[in-house]
Amino acid sequence: MLPVSAAPVYPEIQLSAQTSRAVRATVAMYTDKGYYTVELPELALSAPVGADPSKDPARSVTVAIALPDKGATILETWIASATVTQGKPEWVAAGLITCFPPQYNPLKPHEVRTPDPHNTPMPVPTADPAVTPLVAVRAPGLERTDCPIPFSDALVIRLERPVVPETFDAGSGTSIIGITLDPTAKVIAADVLESSHVPGFDGATQRAAQQTIYTPAIAFCKPTYGRYIFKASYHNN
Repeated sequence: MLPVSAAPVYPEIQLSAQTSRAVRATVAMYTDKGYYTVELPELALSAPVGADPSKDPARSVTVAIALPDKGATILETWIASATVTQGKPEWVAAGLITCFPPQYNPLKPHEVRTPDPHNTPMPVPTADPAVTPLVAVRAPGLERTDCPIPFSDALVIRLERPVVPETFDAGSGTSIIGITLDPTAKVIAADVLESSHVPGFDGATQRAAQQTIYTPAIAFCKPTYGRYIFKASYHNN
C-alpha cells in the first residue's frame, strides 16, 4: 500500500436522482487532453427515509476514475447513456436512454449552469490509496467541436415584455426569473429567483419570460438543455 503522501489522486463521480433506483451508465468526460468515457457498473441510488428530494436527493456511492493521461484536467462531465435496472416499471422498460450533454461555455468554465435536468455528475478528487479506480478510455469521436458554433448559451429570438395595467400599484423593483429550456428551446421551468416586491409584477414578468422565444443552448454542436436569466424592472413613482 502506498503511503498517503504518495497516493494517486483520482477524480470521483457520484450519481444523483430525485428518487431511489439502480442504474448502469456511461459517463462522458471532456478534458483538456481530449474525450473519455467510462462504464459504470450497476449503482444503487438511495435517499434517507423521509428526505425532501429537492434538498436531499437519492445518491450512489462515489466511484473513482483513472484517466490514461494523468495530467488531464476534467472540464465537463455528463451521462452519455444510462439504463435503469431497478425502479419504476416504465423506467426499466425504457431500456437504454441517450442523454444530452450539458450547456457548456468554454469561455466561462466556472459559471453555474443548468440545474441538473440531465443528471450531470461532477468529479471530486480522492487520494485514498485503497481505492481501485475504473479506467476511462479515449473516445475521440464522442462529441464534435468542428461546427461553426460548437458552444452557445440559450439566447432570445423574440422578447416579450411584462404587461401591466394602467392602474398598477405604485412602486419600483426588479424581478429575476430563471428559465430552463429543453433542447427544442421549449420552456420547461420558470422560477422566480428574485422578487421585485411589487405586487403582481413577478407574475407578469414570469408570464413574459414564458412567452419569450428562445434558441436552445448548444454544447458540442448539439442542441441541449439550457438556462436563461430573464430580468425586468418596474418603476412607477
